[in-house]
Amino acid sequence: LWSIFRGWIVEYAPYNSLILNGDLIDGTDARGGGTEQITTDRLKQCEIASEIIQGIECNDIHIVAGTPYHVGSSEDFERVIAGNVGAKFHDRGFFRVNGVEINCKHYISGSALPHTRLTPLAREILQNRQWFLEGTEPLANVIVRSHVHHYEQIDHDGCLGFITPGLQSLGSKYGARICSGVIHFGFLIL
Repeated sequence: LWSIFRGWIVEYAPYNSLILNGDLIDGTDARGGGTEQITTDRLKQCEIASEIIQGIECNDIHIVAGTPYHVGSSEDFERVIAGNVGAKFHDRGFFRVNGVEINCKHYISGSALPHTRLTPLAREILQNRQWFLEGTEPLANVIVRSHVHHYEQIDHDGCLGFITPGLQSLGSKYGARICSGVIHFGFLIL
């Protein structure tokens, strides 16, 4: 998987902006006992993540907060990574790139049923429209969510919505023992 990832990074370079949508480290893996990790030391994981990000060679880097289970319940280890790579840290990201408004947040609810996997994404688009009418969010042209380890795409109400695939091994204990749906590997290039 590392070879595939590095190959894609090189193939699609250069990058104008890099938006990392949460869970940049795995954390202590309290539920799995850390048996599949190189290290459970979160600071060492931050060093590894920082080295990978610096290898992508992009000057405009944004990190959106992930889930507390992975990145810290009482800390934000992704802030450490942001400091290491000169990135801006966001709880939730609103980015305007070439006139396109992009709305990023890590978390999205999931569905075990393949035919309802787009429902949470359509709901996020609708929620954005309501927040926009309240005057608290920009009207998004693109919404990006992550968290659920499968890729989805929808075009609804003038907005493209994406759930990003994960960069986790397809044969992990979690994937093999917990997930019943298809797991996708990769990242988005917009």
